[in-house]
Amino acid sequence: MKLFRGLKRSVIAFVICAVVMLNETGVLAACPVAEKQYKVQHAPKYLGVEKLDGIDVSEHQGDIDWAKVKKAGIDFAFIRIGGRGWGSSGNMYFDSNFVQNVKGALANNIQVGLYFYSQALTVEEAKAEAQRVLTYMNPQKGTDLYNQLKGGIWQYRNQITLPIVMDYEYSPSYAGRFVAGKISKEQATRNAEAFIGEIKAAGFDACVYGSACFLEDQLDVNKLYNTSAIWLAHFTDYTDYEGEYTWWQYSERGHVDGIEENVDMDIWYKKEKIDTEYHCVKTTYNGKTGWYCVREGKVVADFKGFVENEHGWWYIVNGEVDFNHTGVYKGTLGNTEGWWNVKGSKVCFSTGFAENENGWWYCINGKVDFSVSNVIKGTVNGQSGWWTVRGGKVYFDNTVAKNENGWWYCKQGKVDFSYTGIAKNQYGWWRIEGGKVNFNSNTIAKNEHGWWYLKNGKVDFSFNGIAQNENGYWYCRGGKVDFNFNGLAKGNYGWWYCRGGRVDFNFRGIVGNQYGDWYVEGGKVMFDYNGYVTVSGNTYYIRGGRVTE
Repeated sequence: MKLFRGLKRSVIAFVICAVVMLNETGVLAACPVAEKQYKVQHAPKYLGVEKLDGIDVSEHQGDIDWAKVKKAGIDFAFIRIGGRGWGSSGNMYFDSNFVQNVKGALANNIQVGLYFYSQALTVEEAKAEAQRVLTYMNPQKGTDLYNQLKGGIWQYRNQITLPIVMDYEYSPSYAGRFVAGKISKEQATRNAEAFIGEIKAAGFDACVYGSACFLEDQLDVNKLYNTSAIWLAHFTDYTDYEGEYTWWQYSERGHVDGIEENVDMDIWYKKEKIDTEYHCVKTTYNGKTGWYCVREGKVVADFKGFVENEHGWWYIVNGEVDFNHTGVYKGTLGNTEGWWNVKGSKVCFSTGFAENENGWWYCINGKVDFSVSNVIKGTVNGQSGWWTVRGGKVYFDNTVAKNENGWWYCKQGKVDFSYTGIAKNQYGWWRIEGGKVNFNSNTIAKNEHGWWYLKNGKVDFSFNGIAQNENGYWYCRGGKVDFNFNGLAKGNYGWWYCRGGRVDFNFRGIVGNQYGDWYVEGGKVMFDYNGYVTVSGNTYYIRGGRVTE
């Protein structure tokens, strides 16, 4: 928009009023050019507003390829139609490229507004400038101006949906007429009102544009805002201007495909579409700059929960991100309610273990999964290992638990791969070898409570009889080896004599039980034996292994 590009922060005023409408999808659009290429941050009050990317151009940009401009993401353009010289004579002129720029922009579905560089010192001059805009739009046929402007753009007047702008600013020289005129704030405001009145009387919209300091010092913005919108010029990625504005010119050194020269970059805040969502943005509240929860443009100081921004989801307490919260917190992300893994106040969407005051929890994609009961690898309390999880929570008990690789002995919640023995869970007592249940174990094995008979890896408490391990054959009562037992006991292959609970294969003699006295040889009752035997100097008659006399 600048007549001279050397100014870092122009002191400008415009008169603009916009026709605001939703995009075709009916959703609140972002402005990716400003946000991604230029890292622009919006003031909190405009977070929920539909936003569009735009530019403002003049003949200084040369010939423009508007198809490329549209493809680059530009949705609107303010096009200079003319201006008044800043010398003492104050001659007015038209922009040599405005007709082709208007046609090119409209042909590529880019919304168009016009601006006029003003140096008006009086109400009369302001009105004359507005009338000159209308003349340039619709030059009289048969005149040199008509030929120079190729008929103007009057046939496109109904497609000019953005305002006609009064670019009212100090000249680039302190000898310029606006500065030399030394007009007051009240006079400048009356001049702007005059321009607004003429443009509106012709059926177009208008409003005020200016730099932050110009709007504050040179114009009565509150008075103008009653009849028109404001366009702010402030070259920064975040403006601290506190007044209302509909457009923001944030850079004078933009680069857009289709334009060879630098170009002014703008954002349009289409205010009619304010949402009611919560946003997490960097702003200053009560004198402190930080990241806050904002809704409808205001910090929500009592907010507690999760809010998303372009950097992720954040856990907010008392309306502010403090970056100190680490744990598992309850809340809703989008439409998903749950308990979430938070590190440094940011939701961590990883899979693994996280802690809060209620314990350690297993999170899948950042959320506690209460349906998980498993033995899972990870780090808990700084220890890496495999952990017992039931209903999503780590249990630090001693048990036997299952995962897809088998059943495991867990000591204080963690698989103990060094353990070999017999351990208990809710289903029984199990043979553990190297931390894992051995379901192929059919033997006698030991734990701190004794030696036990195992069938398919599980202690069989119903078992009464003789069972084998690598140390011998043993008498079990209720599944447990009875080391106090001395006598005959039945096994799979007969009746056997046990001494101290163990089958004594060296024993030969007569042993009694509730059924009688029996001849035992090699530890086994000899049911096939019939005849006399002498044992310890005594002779017995045996029939079917039993002593008969």
